[in-house]
Amino acid sequence: MEPVNPQHGFVAQTAIGRLFTLEARKEDEVLVQVIRASIKPEQRDRWLEVMRQNAARTRTEEGCESYQVAEDLEAPDKFLIVEQWANLEAVYSHFRNQFEGLMAALGDVFAAPPEAFVYEIASTLTLEEVLAAAGITP
Repeated sequence: MEPVNPQHGFVAQTAIGRLFTLEARKEDEVLVQVIRASIKPEQRDRWLEVMRQNAARTRTEEGCESYQVAEDLEAPDKFLIVEQWANLEAVYSHFRNQFEGLMAALGDVFAAPPEAFVYEIASTLTLEEVLAAAGITP
């Protein structure tokens, strides 16, 4: 695990060693960023408003293919954000354009430092493919 950014208290983790180099990506690879955040219950309204605005803004960015925010049904005030990006440069641009402003807008909403991972996924199976491989007929 990488150290916490002292300015934002944000834990940035990479799932792969080559994350911060611009290498050619295969056309069938997918970039997915996953963020886990635990917020203070008393900051919930602020969190939801900022995240609604951030989601709308992020979805309009070049290279953003998907942006979803979900709350853990068994652990209130714990959220999962899943973003899909066309390429690594789009992820870099997203951070350059929004990270500082987002962290300033969120202020002290976090109950613990968030964790973020960026995954380069080379292949994906559908549920039907997995079930068939497991010998299960849907």
